[in-house]
Amino acid sequence: MIVLGIESSGNTGGVALVDAGPAGSRFLGDVRLNLAGSHTERLLPAAERLLRDTETDLSGIGGITVSLGPGSFTGLRAGLGLGKGWAYARGIDLVGVPTLDVLAAESEGGPWVLALSDARRGEVFWALYRRSRRGIDESRRTRLGVPEDMAIACRVAVGDGGGGVCVVAGGGGAVEGDWFRPALAALEAEGVRPASIEWISPEPRTLARLGAERLVSGVKDDPMHLEPLYVRLSDAEGKRRA
Repeated sequence: MIVLGIESSGNTGGVALVDAGPAGSRFLGDVRLNLAGSHTERLLPAAERLLRDTETDLSGIGGITVSLGPGSFTGLRAGLGLGKGWAYARGIDLVGVPTLDVLAAESEGGPWVLALSDARRGEVFWALYRRSRRGIDESRRTRLGVPEDMAIACRVAVGDGGGGVCVVAGGGGAVEGDWFRPALAALEAEGVRPASIEWISPEPRTLARLGAERLVSGVKDDPMHLEPLYVRLSDAEGKRRA
């Protein structure tokens, strides 16, 4: 099964193709993009270019996977719109993958992986994973909260001493980032001392691989009902509901 991955949760992303089967997936190619402020305009041409470069016809695509977020509201809508449109029109299987799952899958540390990203307003998006022989297993699903609550939940799950937690921060920033310092301080205050810290931007090829694994195992989403994992309402939606 050839699977197209569409990563549009942040300012960097793109599209990728993998050929997946029960024994794993083979990377076919990708187009990486700077998506800042132009998700809608760049994703479709990039996908079309990738299909041309890999000599793959859209009719040969067996599955599509999209990044669900959390992330850029505009980017998530653009990526999901493209994936859902092709899936619905062509009868292609579709599956969404949370963005923090992608970050965790790209990490090299373990046995625990804490993936987090900036949620602004003094909060973080975070999810906790446990590494096993099968790969990465979700322990705490994507959540939104202040760093102190995140740190307490991690300490309870991992136990005293941190248990070899690899902290994976999304966004490709620097460890001294204003949002990251409070998160790191909160972890250390709870006795969770990271074994390593990695700064990662979600890769289209990793998203495609994770989505392919889910599709091969029979997991798929309904294109008519799949929605982004915003976790928090947009400012505009919040004002409207208020």
